[in-house]
Amino acid sequence: MIMENTPATHYVGIDYLRAFFSICVVVWHENGFTQPDIKNYGEFSGHVFSVSDFMNYHVLLAAVPSFFLIASFLYIAKNRTSAYLKQRVYNLCLLALFWMVLLTIYAYNYNGLYALAPKSVGDALVIFLTAGSTPYYFFISLCFVTILTHFANKLSTRANIILFLISTCIFTLSPLIAIKTKSWYLTVFWNPMNFLSYPFAAIVIYRLHNQLLKLRNRYQWGIFISLIVIAALTAIAEWKYYLDPIFLCGQKIALPVYTRTSVLISSVAFLLTPLLIRFPSNTIISFMSKYSLALYCLHAFSFRIFYNQAHFPTLSKSIWIVITLSIGLSYILAITLRVFIRDKYILTINNNSS
Repeated sequence: MIMENTPATHYVGIDYLRAFFSICVVVWHENGFTQPDIKNYGEFSGHVFSVSDFMNYHVLLAAVPSFFLIASFLYIAKNRTSAYLKQRVYNLCLLALFWMVLLTIYAYNYNGLYALAPKSVGDALVIFLTAGSTPYYFFISLCFVTILTHFANKLSTRANIILFLISTCIFTLSPLIAIKTKSWYLTVFWNPMNFLSYPFAAIVIYRLHNQLLKLRNRYQWGIFISLIVIAALTAIAEWKYYLDPIFLCGQKIALPVYTRTSVLISSVAFLLTPLLIRFPSNTIISFMSKYSLALYCLHAFSFRIFYNQAHFPTLSKSIWIVITLSIGLSYILAITLRVFIRDKYILTINNNSS
């Protein structure tokens, strides 16, 4: 079991989650597991759920929501001030801008920057929320989650429970509304509203988990198993009722990426795991956790190097070798770049910071 809550508490188990989910992000972006027919129009009506589907849509895609849940949990644990919130939002916007421009130039040369020039107010909003159609939309959504966490933390636990239940109902209904109204943007992966429930969930978990630790083990695990069962049942319903071509707009997958209750509930279960079990300190895990942000930021660059058929025609045919090399190169680049980029918010996460 873990210690009682104190601002200085270091949650070793969260290092394990960060290490694991940072790898999951890379595997998802680099198509480590086969992504079958639900990525194509008209080919998913007879789709049969597979192991690949489970890995892609219920493990790998739990990574980003879990990072948001962890960030909210640690934000509360550190008892952050309003001054810190302002600095945090500034840093996140700086991260999004820095890496968006860098990746755009790297992938498309300077000509790619012209594509970032908005043609309308709506276009400007999409460019902002998607961070120029790069993986760094993560930082924009994290701004939303952080701000909501800060202000929701001023409310009572009961109010947060109510808000969690209400937001989860909205969350559950959103894909059905999107299908009915053909409003694909309601559930597209870069919409920050996908993560509306996570701050409330994090606050409730933080405030109640010490009481949870006082329960007998069988009750603790009863709660955990119940969450897994609920996630499984909601996943079955999602695969039955959510598959629709409307979701192919903006994300090329006929299933909501993050607007799924099963992902929300499983993320809660993932966060509870290191709070129920004492994990041993591990140097490799600590390193991977520390550089989880760096891996997220750099893997898009390193992957392009090894997947380039002109440079590595043999490697490009073996995706898992490419993934392994991309991860290794990203860590090497992170360690090297720290000599030149000393801002810890750019490349590393220290001491379970949010």
